[in-house]
Amino acid sequence: MSDKIWYVAEGGQSVGPMTLDELKEGMARGNYTSQTMVFKQGMAGWKPAGEVPELIGSGGSTPPPPSIPHSPSGADEVDFKIFGEDMQFVEIELDPGESVVAEAGAMMYMEDGIEMETIFGDGSASKKGG
Repeated sequence: MSDKIWYVAEGGQSVGPMTLDELKEGMARGNYTSQTMVFKQGMAGWKPAGEVPELIGSGGSTPPPPSIPHSPSGADEVDFKIFGEDMQFVEIELDPGESVVAEAGAMMYMEDGIEMETIFGDGSASKKGG
């Protein structure tokens, strides 16, 4: 049986599996904090590392920063503008300390209500209902 049973959440992705020692080493290096969400089989769900008994005190000599209240309603509005029609791109204006992650294909989506009209010929004839 492998000791690689731990997973961490990074950028909305599950990273792992890794051993407890690898996870503790990552915390000591500052790659993960007590607020980093972790999971292993047998846990009811993802938890902050600071609430997992095996990881308490693994954050190195520097105490972790105070926790930031998690409130979806308190999120800052992102200033952005979409340019173009067929080949769109987005311009995002960030406030100091903000960051953005661009994922390939993130702007490829389809909305409800898309209609397609087909015109046979060169399109110069008037529309006729049918």
